[in-house]
Amino acid sequence: MRAKVASARLDLAKAKAMDTVRQVEETAKQKIAEMAENLSTKAEQDLAAALQAFETRWMKARTKANIKKIKAAEKKVEAKVKAAAKKAAAKVKALEKKAAAKAKAEAKKTAKKRPGRPKKAAVKKAGPGRPKKAAVKKTAARRGRPPKKVARRGRPPKQQ
Repeated sequence: MRAKVASARLDLAKAKAMDTVRQVEETAKQKIAEMAENLSTKAEQDLAAALQAFETRWMKARTKANIKKIKAAEKKVEAKVKAAAKKAAAKVKALEKKAAAKAKAEAKKTAKKRPGRPKKAAVKKAGPGRPKKAAVKKTAARRGRPPKKVARRGRPPKQQ
């Protein structure tokens, strides 16, 4: 009987030892599960913060780029406006000049014509002085040294 009790106690001690191992294993698994959950929630929070930071940086950079583009477009439009204004001013000036010339011509026409010397006819007269000589044909015989023959360079021409 004592042997049975001793063996039962031994079996009980073994069971208790195995139970403690099982409990430690369960608590470890539970801690790991909690840790994984905490890490995933923290990762989500960090992701949200990182996205927010990235979004802020990106928007700032994009705004800067947009401002540059807007300024460039403003300069282009300003240049076009100036060119158009300059062109219009030149056109107005030309029209004013034309109108002034027309008015002057009208005023000249309406002014009284005074008697005076009549205008000369457009006849071309020979000017005073000696009349010009007629072109003389040059003769074949020339005076002076004959022109120098130019030496040919390269291969001589074929003989026939």
